Amino acid sequence: MAFRPERWENDPLPYSFVPFGGGYRRCIGFAFATLELKATLARLLQRVELKLLSTDASATGTSGLRPKSGVPVRVLAQN
Repeated sequence: MAFRPERWENDPLPYSFVPFGGGYRRCIGFAFATLELKATLARLLQRVELKLLSTDASATGTSGLRPKSGVPVRVLAQN
């Protein structure tokens, strides 16, 4: 097994990344880990400034629209 980050360059197949398992075998720490991740991200984003690099975005998805190729931003230290 090797670390191959290029496998995420294109859209991954469904269920190719399931970090907490699924169904009745799902990790019992899933809810706590998700909450911790959101709290950490919120604190991190309070300490930096995000500068939008492109306003050209096309949507993908049906029920939850999201930018097709992501949103390029530059992360700047907040003064």
